Amino acid sequence: MDDYEDRAKRFFVFEQVEPDVFRTSNLGTLRQGSAKAAYGGLIFAQALAAAENTVEEKLKPHAMHSFFILNVDTSLPVQYHVRRVRDGRSFCTRTVEAVQEGKIAFILQVSFHVFGVTLTAGSVAIYSVQLEPDSAVHQDVMPVVPSWKELKCMSDVIPWLKTEIAEG
Repeated sequence: MDDYEDRAKRFFVFEQVEPDVFRTSNLGTLRQGSAKAAYGGLIFAQALAAAENTVEEKLKPHAMHSFFILNVDTSLPVQYHVRRVRDGRSFCTRTVEAVQEGKIAFILQVSFHVFGVTLTAGSVAIYSVQLEPDSAVHQDVMPVVPSWKELKCMSDVIPWLKTEIAEG
């Protein structure tokens, strides 16, 4: 494992303070223009990782919603409080609060799902998901486009575009 990957993984090492409460001081100084405010994407990712610590490995996140409430100070530790909203056989829901100095700075709601599940009513399949957890089911197929090597540079396109516009 290279040094970069090692450093990145350290952001997701938590101290378990009590059941469903995880603490970290590894917040980096990633946000540009601010020496003390943590990068929001890292707080989101750490909250998700804390939630993942409370579900079975077969459950993968499939729906999330987050609220950034206060800046997170990188010089102070953060505790991620995970609330187990629902534990089902194929779906689980968690709410995570990132707390710093007793104040909630961030909230994440996340739903987990077991992929490859078929729910039945008697002998009739009423719901079936057989997709891989990393598949992008919400996205259209990428159209065929030219390679970047085949594209014209902007210094060639702008004069051509000016001519096209002038000629109507």
